[in-house]
Amino acid sequence: MVLIFFIWVWALVTGILRIFEAIRLRKEISGEVWLALSGVVLVLFAFMLRLRPTLGGFDLAWVIGATALLFGLFEIMLGRELRSMQHA
Repeated sequence: MVLIFFIWVWALVTGILRIFEAIRLRKEISGEVWLALSGVVLVLFAFMLRLRPTLGGFDLAWVIGATALLFGLFEIMLGRELRSMQHA
């Protein structure tokens, strides 16, 4: 239960900071949408953990895996946007 609390705090804080970072950098980078979406995924994950803290180990593994997959996909898209900005 303590581990889920720490994962919840990490996901919530990181997600909110990523959303604020995307808002702050929207005039400086072109891939801010992907940065904001990765933050939204983490905030939704945090709320899901807060609403259902008693998920079983198997279910929790699936939720963490799906979140990591979406988060990684958005990070790859952000990287592609930033790389295309560098070459332009």
